[in-house]
Amino acid sequence: MTVATAAAAEALEADYTLALVPPTSQTSWADRLDIDGAILMDPLERDPLIAVFNARRIPFVTIGVNPDASDGAAVWVDVDFDAGTQMVLDHLYQRGAQRTALISTMERRGYSLTARSAYERWCGERGVEPIVVELPEAGAEGAGYASTSNLLRTTPDVDAIWVPHDRFSAGALAATIESGRRVPDDMRIVTLEGTLARTCYPQLTALDGHSDENARLGVRMLIQRLKHPDEPLESKLVEAQLIPRASTGVAGDGWGRGGSGVVAGVGRTVDGPGGGGGREPGPPGEFLAGLCSTVLKSALDAGMTEHLGYETP
Repeated sequence: MTVATAAAAEALEADYTLALVPPTSQTSWADRLDIDGAILMDPLERDPLIAVFNARRIPFVTIGVNPDASDGAAVWVDVDFDAGTQMVLDHLYQRGAQRTALISTMERRGYSLTARSAYERWCGERGVEPIVVELPEAGAEGAGYASTSNLLRTTPDVDAIWVPHDRFSAGALAATIESGRRVPDDMRIVTLEGTLARTCYPQLTALDGHSDENARLGVRMLIQRLKHPDEPLESKLVEAQLIPRASTGVAGDGWGRGGSGVVAGVGRTVDGPGGGGGREPGPPGEFLAGLCSTVLKSALDAGMTEHLGYETP
């Protein structure tokens, strides 16, 4: 809700009211709402909502690049996912990763297309075979868990994952822990900045696209378009920032320091003077990571994947 809250605050400051459209039947809503303008988040290629806005002559701005290059009327604000992906991959390499996989969405959105293109280019420049896993967004954590479990079985030398769709990241972390790999010793994970990245254990290194600032900027751009429809308006590309955390071996708070990584998600291995690597109770987040992996695995084993929003092939 960070984006919605920031956009609503910016709109109110300019004496506009922001209405949030439900995530289902959006085309129907867009076709009948009495609105001055619209802001569209992460549009799809040939997005039907853009077709509705154009047909109704409703000014709009997208937060996220419009992947349909033929639509010259679209104005957008977005994070630089090309440079951001290279920043992520360089960081993983510097932290010791030799085989980094990309787990992203199969929906053709600007950020996912850009992230894949940048990833494949980075691999090509280094003579590395790309490993790309694309999942339906509706699968969320369940899809991230199932796909990562399969990836680790079929490509066991993968030692890093870049997950630009953050809802897959919790499942990817749970599957990694379930496999017996330690984070970050055996596996490094990077996702987008947000609540998931901050509350997982270990906390996840993240690419911060400054979503709240982009939302405010998008509202300002739309209002400018409404007040001055004949003035040209340029799209804006925002620089991303990498936030290193424990999932790539960078200590952030007490959770990320010392020890030898997460082993099973229910405690930390402690290597002390006495040797033997005794167990120490971890923070609540670590228990939740272990619980997450157990619940997901049990559901998958029981054939209950439809309740996770993902159907196993």
